Amino acid sequence: MNSIYKIVFNKATQTFTAVSELAKGATKTQSQSAKQAGTFLPKFAKITLAISMVLGFSTSAMAVTDAEFNALKQQVEALKAQKTYVHVNNPEKEGVGNTTNLDLVDENGGSKGAHSVAIGVGAQANQYGSVAIGKRAKTIKHKSEKNSERFLNSVAIGMDAVAEGAGAVVIGGRDSIATGMASIVLGGAFNTASGNYSMATGINSDASGKASFASGDLSEASGSHSIAMGGASKAIGNVSIALGGRTRAVGDGSIALGGVGQKGQFGGLAYGPSSIAIGEETIAGKGTVNNNGTPDDFDDDIYTKGTEEAVAMGYRAKATGDKSMALGFDAVANNVGSVALGRETTASGQHSMATGYQTTASGEYSIASGVSSRAEGIGSVAIGAEAVSKGNYSIALGKKSKTDGWSSMAIGFDNEAKGGTNLALGHKTKALQESAFTIGWGSTAENYHSYAFGKGSLARGQGSLAMGGNGSAGGSAEDNLGGQAYSRGSIAIGSGTVAGVNNGNQEAVAMGYRAKAVADKTLALGFDAKADHTNSVALGSNAETRDFTQVDGTEAINGLKYKEFSGIADGVVSVGKTAYEKQIINVAPGEISQTSTDAINGSQLYATTIVLGNVATSVKDNLGGNAAIDENGNITFTDIGGTGKDTVQEAIAFNKGNIETNTANI
Repeated sequence: MNSIYKIVFNKATQTFTAVSELAKGATKTQSQSAKQAGTFLPKFAKITLAISMVLGFSTSAMAVTDAEFNALKQQVEALKAQKTYVHVNNPEKEGVGNTTNLDLVDENGGSKGAHSVAIGVGAQANQYGSVAIGKRAKTIKHKSEKNSERFLNSVAIGMDAVAEGAGAVVIGGRDSIATGMASIVLGGAFNTASGNYSMATGINSDASGKASFASGDLSEASGSHSIAMGGASKAIGNVSIALGGRTRAVGDGSIALGGVGQKGQFGGLAYGPSSIAIGEETIAGKGTVNNNGTPDDFDDDIYTKGTEEAVAMGYRAKATGDKSMALGFDAVANNVGSVALGRETTASGQHSMATGYQTTASGEYSIASGVSSRAEGIGSVAIGAEAVSKGNYSIALGKKSKTDGWSSMAIGFDNEAKGGTNLALGHKTKALQESAFTIGWGSTAENYHSYAFGKGSLARGQGSLAMGGNGSAGGSAEDNLGGQAYSRGSIAIGSGTVAGVNNGNQEAVAMGYRAKAVADKTLALGFDAKADHTNSVALGSNAETRDFTQVDGTEAINGLKYKEFSGIADGVVSVGKTAYEKQIINVAPGEISQTSTDAINGSQLYATTIVLGNVATSVKDNLGGNAAIDENGNITFTDIGGTGKDTVQEAIAFNKGNIETNTANI
C-alpha cells in the first residue's frame, strides 16, 4: 500500500501538520495533551498555513502523495538548520496553553531536569531547576546528591561550561566546571570550583577548598576558606591567602603577597602555618626553589612540617626558621626565633637578631646592628658599622670594634678585645690576651691580666699596668705616649712613663711624668726619675740610680780600716743626681747595733758628735798646757812643758836629753 499522508489542523499548536492517513484523528483531549511528542516548529507552522491557503485547503483532511510529502520534508529540513536550539522542561504544565517540554536541542542535548532550561547545541540541563546555556553546557547532579531531587538550581552558561554541584554557577567560563555545592565560576576558561561554596575566576584557576576563592591564570585555592589571586598563585593551607603572581600560601593561616617583577621568578611563598610572606621572591617557612628560579611542587611533608609563624617582607626576604622574621631587601632569618631587619641582613643563629645593612647574627641569641656588623658568638652583641663579636657572650659596640674572646668587650671606635674576659674601651684600644683591660685612646694591653689606661698607654708584660695619657698638643714624641709597661708585672703610671723593656726587666715600676724603670725590680718615682740598675730605686724628681758599692772593710780611711759591717748591698736608692741632690728628712732614728742596717738620722749623728767632742775636750784638758782642739777635731800642742817643742815625742826627747846631760854634769 502506498504511503498516503494527509494534512490536519492541530488546535493545540494552531498549525497544519502532515500525518499518515492511517493515524487516528485528533481529538480534543489529544490536542491538549501534556505529552506532545512532535517538534516545535514555529516557522514550519507558518509555511504549512500559507500552503493550505494558496491551494484552497480547508480545515478538513486532504490527501498528499509521497512526492509532495518529500518535497515538503526537504523544505522543513532546510528551515530546521536555521532554528535556535531551546529546550524547556515544564512537567507541571504551569500557565495557560501547551508550555510543556518545549524542545529541539540536538547532539544529545536537552532539558532532563524538571523545570530546567537548555539553550545551545548539546546543552544539557540535567538538574532540577537548572539552566544550561551555550554549546555543550551542562548541569549535572553531583554524585554526593543521590537522594536530592530539589533545590539543585545550578547554572551553566558558556561553551563547555559544567555546573555539577547543587546551586553551582558557571558563567562565561569555557570548559569550566563547578562541582562544589553553591560553587561559582565566573569568566575566563578552563576553571574549576570543586569546593563547596568556592569560587574560581580567570583562566585555569582551581578552587578546591571549602569556601575558597581562586582568581587568575593557573591559580589554585585548595585549602578550606583559602584565597588565591594572581597568575599561578596557590593557597594550599586552610584559611590561607595568596595574592599576586606565583605566590604560594601553603601553611594553615598563612599569607603570601607580592607579584613577579622584571627580575623576580616568583612572588611571596608562605610555607608554614601562620606564616606571612610579602614581596617579590619572599619566603616564609621551609621550602625549596629549583634551578629555574621557580618554587618546587609541594608535597604532604612540606605542608605538615613547614616552619611555623614565620614572617618575611621585602624583595627576596627569607624567614625559614620557626617564629622567625625577615624584613627588608634580601633579609634572611633562617633559624628558630631569629629576626633580620634591614637590607641584606642575616640572622642565622637561634633566637638571633640582625638589624641595619649587611649585618649578620650567626651565633645563638646574638645581636648584630648597624652596617656590616657581625655577631658570631653565642649570646654575642655587635652594634655599629663593621663591628664584630666572635667570642661567646662578647660585646662589640662602635664602628670597627671587634671581640674575639669569650665574655670580652670592645666599646668605642676601632677597638679590639681579643682574649677572654677582657675589655677594650675608647678609641683604637686593644686588649689582646685573656683578662686584659684597656681604656683610652690608642692604649694597648697585650698580655694576660695586663691593664692599660690612658691615651697611648701600653701594658705589654703579663700582669702589667700602664696608666696615663699623653702631654699637651705640640709636645715631643715622648710626650705623646701614655704609660708603657713592657715587662711582666711591671707598672707604668703617668705620661711618657716606661716600666721595663721588651723581653725582659720584670716587675719594674715607673710613676711620674717621663719616669723610667728599665731594669729588673726597679722603681722610678717622680718627674724624669730613672731607675736603670737592678733592684734600685730612683726616688723623686730627676733622681737617677747607679751601681751599688760593696763595702767589705778592706778600704782604709786615714790609715784606718772599718770592717765587720752588717748587710750586703744589692742595689741603690737615689733621691737625686749630680746638681739635683736632695735631703732625706724626717727619718726616724735607726737601730745602732752591731747587726743593724738601719739608716741613722741627724739626731743620732749629732749625739755621736757630742760624745766625740767631749772625748776630745777631756783629752785636751787632761793634757793641759798649750793643748788645743781645732775645728776639725784635731788636738795640737805648743811649747809642751816649756820645752819649746810641739809634739809629745819631741818634748820627751828634749827632756831626756836634758836629763842625760845634767846627769853627766853631776
